[in-house]
Formats: sequence, C-alpha cells, structure tokens
Amino acid sequence: MKISVILDEIAVMADSSGFDPISNVVKQEWLIHGPNPYSTAALEEAIRLREKYPDIQVSAYSLGGADAARVLTYAMAMGADDAFWIPAENIKFMDLWDRAFRLANAIQSRGNDLILCGRLSADENTEELGPFIADIIGVPFISDATKIDMVFAEQKGLVWRRLERGDRDVYEAKLPLLITVERGIRSPRYVSVRKQSLPWRITKIEESSSNKSSDLNVSPVTLIGSALPRPKPKKGAQIATALSAQDRLMMLMSGGSSQKKEGGLVEGKPGEVARRISEFFEEKGFY
Repeated sequence: MKISVILDEIAVMADSSGFDPISNVVKQEWLIHGPNPYSTAALEEAIRLREKYPDIQVSAYSLGGADAARVLTYAMAMGADDAFWIPAENIKFMDLWDRAFRLANAIQSRGNDLILCGRLSADENTEELGPFIADIIGVPFISDATKIDMVFAEQKGLVWRRLERGDRDVYEAKLPLLITVERGIRSPRYVSVRKQSLPWRITKIEESSSNKSSDLNVSPVTLIGSALPRPKPKKGAQIATALSAQDRLMMLMSGGSSQKKEGGLVEGKPGEVARRISEFFEEKGFY
C-alpha cells in the first residue's frame, strides 16, 4: 500500500520589523522558510500508520523551488521512504489549481492508495489544495481529519472528522482516498539538525509541457483582487438621547462623565485657602 504525503513550504516573518507599512510589502530577507506544520502532522500520521501496518510505503511530494527541496530533506529525516520534488521557481505566482494539477500528475503517475495533506496552508491561509487534487485525480475526499485508521481486508479507510463544539463524525470510504488532516492529529517527531544534513536522495520530477495546467487552460479559479482589512472604529462614549444638547456636549468634553468631579485646585488668599481646606476636612469627617 502506498501513502502519498504532500508537503508544502511556507514562509514566516522572523520579526515584525520586516513589514514595510508604507508599501504593505514584507521584506524577503526577513522571511524564514520551512515546512507547513499541518503538512508535517500529515507526514507523522502516515509514518505512524506504517509503524502499525508494515506493508505501507510513505512517499513525500513537494512543489516549488530550492526551499521545497529542503522540506523534502526534512521529510526523509522524519522517516519517509522516498521523496519527489517538482521544481517550480515561480510558485508564488501560481494559482492553487495550477499547483494542484502539477502535484496530481506527479502522484497519479506513480500510483497511490491514500493521499494525505494538511488542511491549511499556514502562511497563505488557504484550504483548497487538497480538494483540488482530489477532484483532478477523481478520488473521494474527506477534510478536517483528527484520526485515521485502515481496514485492509476491505480496502477502506476510517476517518474521524472534527465538527463544532468537540463533536466528531466517523466516515468510511473506499481506497484510493484523499484526506486533509488537522494540525493536532499528531505532534511531529523531533528531527535533529545533523540528521537533516545527511545526503538524502531526493528524486526530481521534470514535467513535460503537456502536463502543465497553464497550457490546457483548465483553471476554474481566478484571483481578481485583494485588500487589507478595514480598521475597526474606536467606540466612543454612550450618550443618552434624552439629555439636552448642552448636556451631551458637556459629556463629550468630559470623556463621557455627566457629573462634575469633586475636588480641584483651591485658589485665593492664604487665609481663605486654609479656611476652605479646613471646611473640606470637616465635611469629609477627617476631624
């Protein structure tokens, strides 16, 4: 049985100073590239299934530039059996359908029984990659998995799916099958830097021009624009409509307080000031 795991590389800003508020652009030198935590959780689940059922073979796939190849090195260090890299230097300018099409071609050409990928891309906050790949290959699709098990005698997969308020649904589906997993399905095992630096074998997949979705013009999705969220207005003082215009104006000037606060600066001749302070102490019961 073959399990294919899709690993995507994400970029995380190392420090808030890497964002230019004038141009709304993140400085590339402040970005740290690494594996998507949702994808590493999917890989950990695949490795755990292999430990439970030894006949399973785990393959990792990644699309992108040199950073994507380094993500596959991390996958091999975690315990994947083999890794396949689909080069794409301009991946940030591809739409998700194009990415899904290239990954689907690479996976489908090598055969698979189960495809796992992360539910979410942690940097772009997108969830469409898994469903797109399932649609292109033509296999059933289950999202938001929190637990996975196999029934080999019947060639079926059992999937526990997250619902609201902690509820769970249990689904049964025939293989081949694609599942997107939650980040909390598994905690990825620790991989040392020394193990990552070993000379792991990464297979490079070169695509022919006929396998590119841009040539076939099949993308059903087009990004027509993007915008920053609108700033939330600050809440002002709540003023009763029954008050007169003068009272409402006084409340605005005093910050929302309709009553004049007691106390303040005492001015006058020394004797007058002493008398007023003495009266104040007597009124408040100090003596």
